Amino acid sequence: FLISFPEPTSPLTHEDTALEKLLYSAELGLPINYCGCPIMGSSGPMDIYGSIVQGNAENLMGLVI
Repeated sequence: FLISFPEPTSPLTHEDTALEKLLYSAELGLPINYCGCPIMGSSGPMDIYGSIVQGNAENLMGLVI
């Protein structure tokens, strides 16, 4: 069983290799484990609600792409 694990780099950016993995996996119909992981106070807002919003935005970005 094969699963792809491309992930965004917080805040709201992608590396080229992550995008290539995401698009290639979608072409082949492979399952994708895509999760945004902002770190509060480092790569995300210090506020819990802001971090939740940023994490949701990163996950939706993966669905849109």
